[in-house]
Amino acid sequence: MFADIGYVLCNSRNVEEVIFLGTGGGISLDVKTADINIPTTCLRLDKVLEIMLPLEAPAKADKDLASQVRKFVEEEVKDLVNLHDGLHATVPFLLCENKPFLVDMLNRGVLSVDMELSVLYALANHFSKKAVGIIRIDDLPLQGLLLWDALEDSLELKSRVHTGILRAVIQFVFSD
Repeated sequence: MFADIGYVLCNSRNVEEVIFLGTGGGISLDVKTADINIPTTCLRLDKVLEIMLPLEAPAKADKDLASQVRKFVEEEVKDLVNLHDGLHATVPFLLCENKPFLVDMLNRGVLSVDMELSVLYALANHFSKKAVGIIRIDDLPLQGLLLWDALEDSLELKSRVHTGILRAVIQFVFSD
């Protein structure tokens, strides 16, 4: 479903930049729930775009856009959580990660994982659009905070972080 939306956005002549807001699992042992990752590069494990783009197609954020957006996000959440810009992986479906897979991702330097971002980055690169993703960390499977437990963990902090992210994006969009 997201690939369809990403394709329409990135193929539109009227769209120049796309900012993705999402949640993902934390792989790195340096992240905590509610931390934010603004990755500049994604490891494509999605299998979604193979019909359209080869798996080698790059999945990278626009570095200038990422840098600009990061400044706004950092200002809003600096006293709440840590902000990262680590490697991100996109997997094909929810909860497909097992312990050996997660350890392999950790050893490859992956900081976070979701199901959509590399699809957007690859499409944006293909259609010469600027894109950046903001991933708020939810579960931490290698640290014992599993998805179903993460849904109830740190709700007030996550709410404040989400509000900060939205405020930052709105300020970015309407800045000079």
